[in-house]
Amino acid sequence: MKVLQLTKSMEFNGIQFDCYQDNDNNGEFFGTREQIGRMLEYSEPRIAIDKIHDRNAIRLNKFSTVTNLVTVEGNREVTRDTIVYSFKGLLEICRLSSQPRADAVMDFLWEVADSIRKSSGLAIIDTKLGEDIQKEILSMITNEEIWIYMKSYFSESSKTGTIKYLIKYWEETNKHIIELREIKKRIPYKSTTWSRIDILAAIHLLEDVSRNVLDTVNRKISRIQIFTESRPVTDVINQGWLRRWENSNWITLEDESVKNQDLWKRIASLLEEFQQKSIICGFSFTDHNYIQNMDNFNFLECETLTDMDEK
Repeated sequence: MKVLQLTKSMEFNGIQFDCYQDNDNNGEFFGTREQIGRMLEYSEPRIAIDKIHDRNAIRLNKFSTVTNLVTVEGNREVTRDTIVYSFKGLLEICRLSSQPRADAVMDFLWEVADSIRKSSGLAIIDTKLGEDIQKEILSMITNEEIWIYMKSYFSESSKTGTIKYLIKYWEETNKHIIELREIKKRIPYKSTTWSRIDILAAIHLLEDVSRNVLDTVNRKISRIQIFTESRPVTDVINQGWLRRWENSNWITLEDESVKNQDLWKRIASLLEEFQQKSIICGFSFTDHNYIQNMDNFNFLECETLTDMDEK
């Protein structure tokens, strides 16, 4: 059972929201089912949140804990074991609820998180940044993540390709202000193929994070989240094909040599490197706005590289 204490109370549309924290002073806070349910305007708050949890137990179990709290029942105060949710859990409940007020409650929770960070003496996010960017940074910090968006291009006629990627992370200044950092690179290739240029994109961005980002972020990183339009790269990594190929000496189920195995071996080595640092690399197939708008970004132009010997 987690030992928590009430550290802050704020009001949302006339409803009191109590923030509970432990003694780690890490900026994390917890809230009860009753209060998050009331803010979402459920007629039976505890029952409604309990049903959401039951339907999404795999997702919400890791964001909840039990603590001993004093609650009011009728005209008396009683002490009971109470299920509470972390900041991430509260946001997930809002998202899963589909209630009309969910967005407003999430905005309020972000304000609570920012208020707690300021009052606890922790580093605060640069307030000159836009609200959406501040939320991105806070989400990355809360989830201990780095975000990367990658896109690749290929010309069949010229056999040339181009890699573009955007790495988003944060850095804490000596004035304890957290600022957004971005790496945007464009890398042209000649003598390549469509399938290879996608894999090369993943290799470059992982190498860039390993060499140029991890030592800069002076906080724990648990996950590198890569967003991409490349279904083959996403499927190979997420469906465990790299491990199967390694175990079969890079021979497919059809008893053929794995294509582009020179590149897949580099991916496998990089993922192993991150795993040894207790960092998970997740690949998500998406058409996120950052990917769609990459043509409008100003990228650092790198020299043209040759993938394969010209024939």
